[in-house]
Amino acid sequence: MGLRPTCSFVAALALLVLGGCYRSHEIADEVDASVPDLSIDPDLGHDFGPPVRPSRPEVVGVLSAPRLFPALLELDGRVVIAAGAGFEGSDDLPLDLFDPSTGEVAPDPNLPSGPVGAGYFVDSSGLGFAGGLGFDPSLAPLGPALDTTGRIHDGMIVPMSPLRSAAGWPLVSELGGRVLVISGYLHGAGSGVFESSDDAHWLVGGDGWASFAVAGPQGRPRGACVSLAEVVHCSGGVARPEESSGVNASVRELSIAGEGRLSGRHIVRLATPRAAHVMFATGEEELTVAGGVFQDRSRPPVPDRLPYVDLPPIAGVERTRVRSRRDFWERAGELPHPLAHMAGVRTPAGALLLLGGTSSPLSRAEGRTEVLIRDVGEERWRVVDAGLIPRYAHGVLLLEDGSILIAGGLSAPGEPVLEVERLRF
Repeated sequence: MGLRPTCSFVAALALLVLGGCYRSHEIADEVDASVPDLSIDPDLGHDFGPPVRPSRPEVVGVLSAPRLFPALLELDGRVVIAAGAGFEGSDDLPLDLFDPSTGEVAPDPNLPSGPVGAGYFVDSSGLGFAGGLGFDPSLAPLGPALDTTGRIHDGMIVPMSPLRSAAGWPLVSELGGRVLVISGYLHGAGSGVFESSDDAHWLVGGDGWASFAVAGPQGRPRGACVSLAEVVHCSGGVARPEESSGVNASVRELSIAGEGRLSGRHIVRLATPRAAHVMFATGEEELTVAGGVFQDRSRPPVPDRLPYVDLPPIAGVERTRVRSRRDFWERAGELPHPLAHMAGVRTPAGALLLLGGTSSPLSRAEGRTEVLIRDVGEERWRVVDAGLIPRYAHGVLLLEDGSILIAGGLSAPGEPVLEVERLRF
């Protein structure tokens, strides 16, 4: 596409696409065999409706800049496609907007981009961001993390109170009407050495942030969070460099106590440490995680490298029921093939969809075109070749009409996907 990467957000991903390759294979034999497989047959006594069947996707527009791991957020009836750009000539471009009424995608000059690697959110006051990565040639490609926050409107960025600690590539969630910014990188260097934050931050008042340190193993970057029953659960993610697994199995539970205080606790660990996975709330008290990357415990970590570089995707699926007496995650079958860096959607009816992703280590990744679907009442996943543009490291959003907007990502190392697709059912 004629775009050359520079040392910014996407350049940070250069560490993900360089180096040696591990074979892509299933890791089932390397998972703790003591974890029971409690997959069950569908309850034939219930009518869950017809299986989900997607139509051929429609290209609805083109992004103004490459966007990796973008956030797709609803704002005033339109969809903001927000992420650091990171390719030469595109860092200063505004964010893109998708208008469902016209089906058009275009940059909005009233929405300037925040820092690369920032987390974006929408609340009652509009669009904002928190954290991100700065640029320092001596630290390229993974620059210093930022504690910056701000509001974006009327073509301006209005600074907000800074976070207590820096947060590069943070996870952003919502709890009880409050915005949560969860850990992230504290700092980084060109060698890939980094440390992740112990902090969670939540927005109080109009523009102020409160923070607290969350106990338990860290490693939220490239983890996953989901809201369930007024609690946010976060799982997996990239571990600290000294952790031999490269990815971790910790699961944290964040909740708001009296007087708006945020509290957190470490709960049961995943059976398989993983990052770059998808996490669903699949019931009133049930969580499900699918796919991701996994570190073969027989292989030592590569010194001075991001831990998840060259890790092979896995097919394993796990679930747990929160607020129960169970002290483990149980296996819930497997995906039809190993998959990581995909995007997930749960339909209003309860079907689970995994779109795109890759089945190879990032050093030789190729985007997939299929949609994996677990229909309501089923335990097995099926593959539907929906004809998507091959992509991974992208974002999706379920629109009000039931269609899914797909944007950003890569089709292969160094090959960004600019086309925005809409998938209908």
